[in-house]
Amino acid sequence: MEGFGNCYIFAEAKYIKKLNLRKLACAVSDKDKGIGADGLIIVDSTVEPFVMRIFNLDGSEAEMCGNGLRMAALFLKRASYPNRKKFTLATSAGEFPAKIISSKANKAIVNTSMGSPDFKSSEVGIGNNSSLAFDIPLMEYSGKQLTYDCVSMGNPHAVVFVKSFEFDWPKLARGISEDKMFSRGINVNFLKIINSKRFKIKTYERGSGATSACGSGAAACLAVGVMRNILQKKAVAVMSGGNLELAWDMSANTINQTGPATIICRGEYYN
Repeated sequence: MEGFGNCYIFAEAKYIKKLNLRKLACAVSDKDKGIGADGLIIVDSTVEPFVMRIFNLDGSEAEMCGNGLRMAALFLKRASYPNRKKFTLATSAGEFPAKIISSKANKAIVNTSMGSPDFKSSEVGIGNNSSLAFDIPLMEYSGKQLTYDCVSMGNPHAVVFVKSFEFDWPKLARGISEDKMFSRGINVNFLKIINSKRFKIKTYERGSGATSACGSGAAACLAVGVMRNILQKKAVAVMSGGNLELAWDMSANTINQTGPATIICRGEYYN
């Protein structure tokens, strides 16, 4: 399945209980020897809320995935619950509601809640304190000291404001992602403001590398942009794979997203 080009292989939990999921994720995600994807998502459709586990391309397990939430809702609808439109998905980062706005054949538009942004240093893996994880000095690049704003959207994100993407951003992002300052590594987003309602991002996902889209990364950028009084609470994230609508509901303190999910193909994998 894919959402804005962010591609995951989906499997039902009951069919792979005896397999090593980390090794399986590496095997199926390999584009040369496997199916090829940004990772593997396992969904248990037999319990509610529906349990969702996310594995990156390198076999590491992620706390949550914004694009994955939308895809999981469509996966459940097509595989097990054809008459349902609402699903609650449980990840290690918490429970997230998803609502299918419209669907046709193997495509859908899905609205999901991304939960509340958390700006504490401890939540992004910097020590155990509750200080605001803004203006964090990390490393030098091209002779300049870089600083970042960090936020957790259930998984840790670093947000770097840029004026253009005319530099080797995947290389720089990898260095940031693997910086020992972050105890669990970190997802890295380069953010270019277009106007108060629109922004561009490039994302390097911890454990998977550069991706065409990242739902939680887009939410992280919105959260930081709003906190910096640069973005409005309702804005569109322009990514390589497409445009994602985002809204920060301050009354519920949750960021919601609306975007597509598509089933590419179904088949068998011979392990």
